[in-house]
Amino acid sequence: MLEEVENEQLKKQKWRRFLIKNLLIYLAPNVIFNALIPYIVFKQQGSVQLLDGKENLVRFLLPMSLLLPFILTFDILKKTIEAALKKQFHMEVDESFPKRRFIFRLATWHALLTFLTVSLFVLSLHLFMPPGYQYDITISSLFIGTLAGVYSLLFPVLSINKLKKSGHLI
Repeated sequence: MLEEVENEQLKKQKWRRFLIKNLLIYLAPNVIFNALIPYIVFKQQGSVQLLDGKENLVRFLLPMSLLLPFILTFDILKKTIEAALKKQFHMEVDESFPKRRFIFRLATWHALLTFLTVSLFVLSLHLFMPPGYQYDITISSLFIGTLAGVYSLLFPVLSINKLKKSGHLI
């Protein structure tokens, strides 16, 4: 009995380490690359506009808002389900669970919802800002990096919670 309790606690610790490790793996590169690359590109032109110009904010924001939620959701769910099938954690996945369908549906849903939300935000910003408004390079790059960081923390957590609520994670 004592061995079972210790084994269960060990599996819960593995689960916590798994989550923290993956969140850090997602967070660090996404924040660094999604802030650094736009900064380098924007620095060459001196200022940045929302929609106008060769290099603009939307060119970085919209693809990131479509791809990052999809990739993060897909990856964390795939890793979680594989580990649960191997019984590495304190929970298991139902064998009859349509894994691929669930993963692709949720990843697509997260990607499209985020893309549409950011698109509406950009459109409203474009409509309410004066024409030709120039945005600060540093603040714009930090905003994109921060948004990537929020995505990196939010979508893995939302995905795992959705998997738990689906009833297929025992």
